[in-house]
Amino acid sequence: METINNMEILALQKMEKDVSQTVTSAVVKDIQNENLRGKLDIIKPTKPQKLQFSSNYKYANID
Repeated sequence: METINNMEILALQKMEKDVSQTVTSAVVKDIQNENLRGKLDIIKPTKPQKLQFSSNYKYANID
């Protein structure tokens, strides 16, 4: 069985840490983008709605 020296172990640990941080930051960025997209959908102007008035109002008799 091949032995791995300390430098190789340290290098592998650093690579593992870098990959973990990269994945974590990518996921965080993705979540932030999703949240931002959701907020932009709310802020996004919609077409002005025409108010529709109905002529058949029912009034209550107040005695």
